[in-house]
Amino acid sequence: MMASFFAQEPSRNPHQQVLLELLARYRFMTTRQLAHFRRDEFTSLSSALRRTQIQLAHLVELGLLTHLERRIGGWQGGSSTTVWTLTAKGQRQLSGHRTRRIRPARLSTSFLGHHLAITETCLIIDETARRHHLSTETWLEPDCWRRTPGSLGQTLILKPDLALTVRSRQFEDHYFIEVDRDTENPARVLGKCQQYQAYQATGTEQAATGLFPAVIWLVPSPTRQASLQAHLAHEPGLRADLFHVLLLSQLPALLRDGPG
Repeated sequence: MMASFFAQEPSRNPHQQVLLELLARYRFMTTRQLAHFRRDEFTSLSSALRRTQIQLAHLVELGLLTHLERRIGGWQGGSSTTVWTLTAKGQRQLSGHRTRRIRPARLSTSFLGHHLAITETCLIIDETARRHHLSTETWLEPDCWRRTPGSLGQTLILKPDLALTVRSRQFEDHYFIEVDRDTENPARVLGKCQQYQAYQATGTEQAATGLFPAVIWLVPSPTRQASLQAHLAHEPGLRADLFHVLLLSQLPALLRDGPG
């Protein structure tokens, strides 16, 4: 499908295809995130930002992208943020399948903020891997979800935000990652931890990979980090070695050195 589409759109170029493929993978992204992912294509980050803005505008003209302005806490000092996503036409051109129309007015800022935070996490993973010559594989939802039969015959679904494998010549580490924005009550975090531990007890993951990944909670502030660490430490029955609460700024060290 993609090859025939390019034949119909001679003005499209490989740089624009990269933008579309990034948005197909991450769904919602800011201009800065798109430029950072493409940094190696250009001589400087400022050049990447400038060219990305031009190419985004052209893709909007073609009806393949749309953008929305939202004030999302934690992004650019709370200022209005331009968030890009594929239109139904853009999704159809990439996948060849009819999709639902995006209705930006119906998307909450908390929903968008969570997606942008996941994308930011993937960006840090990508940049850290290139800086330290690591090999990474990242799975987003729903590809990272895990299904297992429940005691009543139902299917239970564990829904991490990300699943990540990091490899070098010396090691291979596996992680489930939860991107926390300090919007959930700690009780809900503890409930999710219980789900992870219940899934671990099934042995399903270990049978497939030989191990169970460390569960990483990425949090936005030291206050939230201390709060979740205290709740996890005092929750009866939780394994202390399975869960780690880190600031986003600590993610590169985790990828480089392991959970410790």
